Amino acid sequence: MKKLFIILSLLFLSSQIEAKNYNHALGLRGLFDGGITYKQFLSSDNAFEIVLSGGEKWYSLTGTYQWHNKTKYRHFEWYYGIGAHVVSIDDYKKTPWDRDVDNDMILGVNGIIGAEYALKEIPIVFSLDFNPTLNLIGDSGLWLNRGSFSIRFYW
Repeated sequence: MKKLFIILSLLFLSSQIEAKNYNHALGLRGLFDGGITYKQFLSSDNAFEIVLSGGEKWYSLTGTYQWHNKTKYRHFEWYYGIGAHVVSIDDYKKTPWDRDVDNDMILGVNGIIGAEYALKEIPIVFSLDFNPTLNLIGDSGLWLNRGSFSIRFYW
């Protein structure tokens, strides 16, 4: 009976893993919004992603809630979402923006739309996204030229 329970449990778990290729992913994000990225699925269609970025005199933390949509290709999905970000700045001249702003903190909201593909053979997922940003406090304005490529290890 114990063996039957273990076999049925393994079959159930493997079917759950196959239905959604992963639950957690950690990796690197490049292009405009470089940094360390962590994504966790809250359900089969909803995920939360955190990106930690930084430089010589600044760092930022961005969080987005994402809705994932399946395609006819099993491990390829597209997603969209909303989120917020905070940026702390010690010296504005040492940031990628290099603008004369007297604030040492930026707060804002951001959107995201993208696509990702999770490899089945090895636990790697690739994503490419566009994420417009609206800064509300400090260096206020709308930026539409933001996008990134991510590669993550999933489990």
